[in-house]
Amino acid sequence: MSVKEADGKILLHCFAGCELENILKPMGLEPKDLFLDNRQAKLESGEIEAIYHYTDANGKPYEVVRTRPKGFYQRQPDGKGGYINSLKGIVPTLYHQSDLPTVIINNDTIFLVEGEKDCDNLWGFGLVATTNPMGAGKWRDSYSEALHGANLVIIPDNDAPGRDHANHIAKSCYGKAAKIRLLELPVKYADISDWLDKGNRPEDLERLIDDSPDYELQPAQMGIKSAQEFIAEQKNKPKVPFLIDQIFPDGKDPIIICGRPQIGKRNLSLYMAFQLADGYPIFDFKTQACKVAYLFMEGGPQQIMDRVEKLARHLRGIPHNLYIQPSDPLPLNPKGQDILTALVDGIKVCFIDSLKYLIPGDYMKPSDALKGMTALAEVERKTGCRFVLIGHIRKPDRKRVSDPVDYWTELKGPTEYLEICNSALMLSRPRHGDKDSNGRFLLLDENIKILYFIKARDSDRELKPLKLKFYRDELLLKPTIEVDQDSLL
Repeated sequence: MSVKEADGKILLHCFAGCELENILKPMGLEPKDLFLDNRQAKLESGEIEAIYHYTDANGKPYEVVRTRPKGFYQRQPDGKGGYINSLKGIVPTLYHQSDLPTVIINNDTIFLVEGEKDCDNLWGFGLVATTNPMGAGKWRDSYSEALHGANLVIIPDNDAPGRDHANHIAKSCYGKAAKIRLLELPVKYADISDWLDKGNRPEDLERLIDDSPDYELQPAQMGIKSAQEFIAEQKNKPKVPFLIDQIFPDGKDPIIICGRPQIGKRNLSLYMAFQLADGYPIFDFKTQACKVAYLFMEGGPQQIMDRVEKLARHLRGIPHNLYIQPSDPLPLNPKGQDILTALVDGIKVCFIDSLKYLIPGDYMKPSDALKGMTALAEVERKTGCRFVLIGHIRKPDRKRVSDPVDYWTELKGPTEYLEICNSALMLSRPRHGDKDSNGRFLLLDENIKILYFIKARDSDRELKPLKLKFYRDELLLKPTIEVDQDSLL
């Protein structure tokens, strides 16, 4: 038996399948007795009408608060007896999610409705119901994972947003839930609470369920379009703006900068952070000024400070939009995710020096690489922050010489890193020096570097390698002339 209080009602559910009347009768109670008298008082305008209690995926409590006139906000305890009106650091879950596993095991029906009030009204009749926080249009695929094997009946609100929301949930749960039915109420009822308020009861609901066919995903719902429809849709979509033209589109996956130790990755990355924070071009690539953070997990604070001050003297000073933070290694387990989420809150682009310190487990193991990159994507989704990752390439092997077009194989670690990243840049030394007028190779200048664009998924043109010269006194890499392709071989 499950007993709880919510929205001024006592909610009962018998996991053995008892009827509500049979539960209440031995106690001399009727359904109306489950409504708490002290909740019937009229609420003042703007006053809290109901508080709905949740527990997030990491066991943290949070609440959805309903006010009158109708409004909602979310909050969490601040640890000092008060509340913070945000879900920062919270991993949302379904309403009453902890009750669902037992219901699924028993193959009982779970009603999925729009809103906690509807949910609690069904619980008031002994029916198990759940909903997602924040209402229509806020369903996450992670919620569907909690409904594996469930016998679902989805009841939408009787309006277009409600039906769209219900269809989105059904599509998300398809293939996970054991059975899905979409139950549409007669048009004269606004929602399931309105239906119940008009005198309908669970047995009436059972008849409606029996008349509802099992949900089946149709080709149109799978998103299959004709070629003409696809092209027309793509042309009407606004173009995604670039944070760094051709290289780093906003709202897309991270980019990675790689190279061997001591090649100059950090100097290049700090220069890019300076330029991006001020909105100045990075070489010939335009940028969009934004708030930038540089999070370093190797190299001492003194070393970073020296480099930043030297760059500032030869650029435009330290950008007001640039933030720098030392950090211990931050493997992206749940705790690491929460820390990184808090660190980058309000930041648009964060440079991570270096990628290996984010991976939970073995950096070289594909499953751990995927786990780390998936966790990073979740931080991106929560915060809107985009990441520039600093990585390494494999140790030199004189027996193996890669052609420039195959430089993606040089990246250290499994291919998951490169596959997930939107763009990849590799800083390297030329294979040999330039040629003199007689075609003889000149001595190699150790300050000459080549920047290869080994991947640029959203670029609309071929990005040729850049030949750069490192000016040690300034810590700047500056373009020289276009790379002689013969020098790359």
